[in-house]
Amino acid sequence: LDEILYVEVQGHYIQIHLCHEKTLSIKSSLIEILELINKEKTYCVPTHRSYAVSLAKIAKIGRKECVLLDGSVIPISRGAYHALNEAFIHYNMKGRMACD
Repeated sequence: LDEILYVEVQGHYIQIHLCHEKTLSIKSSLIEILELINKEKTYCVPTHRSYAVSLAKIAKIGRKECVLLDGSVIPISRGAYHALNEAFIHYNMKGRMACD
């Protein structure tokens, strides 16, 4: 889970993009993969009907796209922006409180 950058739908397959330019390809739906990844807690959040990003790998969020720590640029749909932004803020606040 710590290696996941983002998840991308390509036809009937899911491409799980990992650190160090590795990719896993799985025949599944985005919903099924996110349920599996997020079984214990939220790690990945949808940004678009074809993408989900790891909250731990986001460098910055804009209205139409987010930039990941590796430089990948992932599109954000209008409908997904608010939920993504809230999840990112919540994720980062939990991390900061745990360190204090």
